[in-house]
Amino acid sequence: MKKNIITLFCFIIVGWVTAQEATNQKNILIESNTIVGVWQQMFVKINDSGEKEMFKSGNYKVINSDGTYFTFVTWGAKQMVKNGKSIIEQNVTDVGHYGVYKNLTDSSFIEQIIKHGVNTKMSGTASQINYKLLDINTVIMEYKNGDRWIPEMWRRVVLPNQ
Repeated sequence: MKKNIITLFCFIIVGWVTAQEATNQKNILIESNTIVGVWQQMFVKINDSGEKEMFKSGNYKVINSDGTYFTFVTWGAKQMVKNGKSIIEQNVTDVGHYGVYKNLTDSSFIEQIIKHGVNTKMSGTASQINYKLLDINTVIMEYKNGDRWIPEMWRRVVLPNQ
């Protein structure tokens, strides 16, 4: 009887550990196939031939599975003041803003900006974000500005050769 209880206890522990590993794998940011992930904003530019081309911006958005998110921006060059002198610093990266989000549906969430480093008037505001995954690595997100929805295209940042 004691041997059966120990065996049963071992099976329960193994089952619990296996379930935890499966849960943790779903929450691994870089392996997600949902809106959770690391995203880089894209933009369309018309080339010299008049054709549309997709280009990567320096804007990134990290959407975590715990309901938090943040953006960061890489600037080619940024004018700054250091020691009272105005300088231009190259390749600067800043956090744009951060906050929390709550899913409304399978294609929308409310984004609550806690602090915005670029436009401080947006700190403490909330807005609805609608999104559509075009494929596992491309999403269109849109937010409302006045009475107009503004679309943005984002590409998932993935490991090389994937």
